[in-house]
Parts: sequence; structure tokens; C-alpha cells
Amino acid sequence: MTGAATDFTTRAGPAETRSRRGAGGALRVLQVLPALEPGGVARGAIDVAMALAKAGGASIIASAGGAFVHDLERMGVRHVALP
Repeated sequence: MTGAATDFTTRAGPAETRSRRGAGGALRVLQVLPALEPGGVARGAIDVAMALAKAGGASIIASAGGAFVHDLERMGVRHVALP
């Protein structure tokens, strides 16, 4: 920690990175968004999910829902609805 109260930066070493991987070493990522409405945040999350899938990993997106939920599910990305 740098001493600043708002500095939450951490570095994951090889052991920490390995612990976040699923069976067979595939990276799994949980993305939490406020909503899946048209815009840069949702588009970026979908792009990350697709890149992870292409690389053999997986992404779960949690949000309050929105216009892109159906698209996510059609692409095989799991969506978890938040209240």
C-alpha cells in the first residue's frame, strides 16, 4: 500500500493468478456492471467476454439487466441478474 487511503492497486503474482483459473488453467472472470444498456461500458464487457472465450477462458457478467442481456446469452455468456 502506498499510504493513500484510496490506493487499492494490487499485483497478482503467479500463485494468485493460478488460483483464479478453472480446471485446465482456463481464466475465469466475473464482470460486474450497473446495467447492460447501449454504451461503452457494456460494449467493453461484451468484448472482454468474447476475447476470453476465444482464448479458452470464460466470463460471467452480473448486472441489473438491460438491452444486451439477450445478446449475451445468445453468445453463450452467462448473465447473473442483480437486484
